Amino acid sequence: MQLKQALIKNTGWNFIGLFFTFTNNIFIVRVLGAASSGSFFYSIAFLILLVILLRLGIENGLTYFGAKSQSSTGFLLSLLIPLSVLQWLCCYFVLVKFKLAIQSFSPVWASTFVTANIFLYYITAFFHARKQFSAINIISTISTLIQCLALGYCYFNQGAALKGLGINDTYTQLFKILTITTVLQVIVTLIVFVVQNKDVFVGYSFNKKLVSDLVKYSGFNYLNAILVFLGTRMDFYFVEKYCTLGELGNYIQAAKIGQLGMVLPGLIGGVVFPFAINSGNGFSEKVASLCRLVTSLFIFVFIGILFLGYFLFPLLLGNEFTLVYKIVLITIIGITCMGLSIILMSYFEGKNLQKIILYSNATALGLIWLGDYLLVEQFGYLAAASVFTIGNFAGLVIFLYFFTKQSGLRIRTMFVVRRSDLLTLFSYLKV
Repeated sequence: MQLKQALIKNTGWNFIGLFFTFTNNIFIVRVLGAASSGSFFYSIAFLILLVILLRLGIENGLTYFGAKSQSSTGFLLSLLIPLSVLQWLCCYFVLVKFKLAIQSFSPVWASTFVTANIFLYYITAFFHARKQFSAINIISTISTLIQCLALGYCYFNQGAALKGLGINDTYTQLFKILTITTVLQVIVTLIVFVVQNKDVFVGYSFNKKLVSDLVKYSGFNYLNAILVFLGTRMDFYFVEKYCTLGELGNYIQAAKIGQLGMVLPGLIGGVVFPFAINSGNGFSEKVASLCRLVTSLFIFVFIGILFLGYFLFPLLLGNEFTLVYKIVLITIIGITCMGLSIILMSYFEGKNLQKIILYSNATALGLIWLGDYLLVEQFGYLAAASVFTIGNFAGLVIFLYFFTKQSGLRIRTMFVVRRSDLLTLFSYLKV
């Protein structure tokens, strides 16, 4: 599969899924309100941290070695079932010890939510290794649609669906919907992969060297995943500590809007990674052109938010979310930097240059932590938003330095949009 085809297949369905994801978020905040939704999503953030910690960074290693040698897929896949059982048990133990961190979520349900999300990362990695993007994206989109319908029922029929429930019980019902749909997505995804790749379990055997290489590769990825997560969630801790629950709810919704901005770079990065594994020097120019396209799209998004966001965000989220507009305007540059960093990060992962990724992520996280520690208590949530942007800008600068040094391209090549780039974009849209 060519790069252009892969990009189209990895983005088309996902943009539909993006709409459903955003709608899901609106349903939840409409049901819970600003203060309660802040607590709900803060608890979800804690569970996502467990996902990052327990998945061990293996997913990119599965893609890397699965692409290097597709005959190893069966052996790698056979390791995941016992690993998932251990991850569920570890998660359950942690959640029992830190029960207050996840509101009223049952440890059994929360452990299932975490383990299902981890396994989804793993099985998706095998699809990416074989450049089979269509099936995984269609399944993901349908799963998000089902989730959207269930949450929509809760919102439009609150009198029936949530009648007589306290806030903790409402948390539980909404969380069960998220968990069940994720589990179903995992089951269907695994079945489809095995059916599409019937050679998976043919003639594989235990490979000690492959396990060793996987552990070495995944170690760096694991550390980088933790740094990225903390870089995108560190400000939650300081805003929750020093600001009101309403401000926390607004801040988290602004962050979730920013996460939607990461979807396209993430999809592009998901394609760049497997293609970079066996690529030549000429692939750097293609990566640069993708960065230019993403930059131009973010400029259009910024203009749209500048003129429409003040009215649009309260209209969609509710009248309590009047602070989202200011926060998004401050963080949009940081979100742009993070989006470009995701693409470059995927390139360096494909080249097995993970130390560069470590330098960038550690710098970004260090600046965010230091800025939040020094400024949020005095200047509030706006300081956290500003520090987020500064940290991600610094991280991007490091990526650009090493990328241009290795490729021989100039920094302006990454940002100045060419006529050929626009023609390429239009050709993508026509397909």
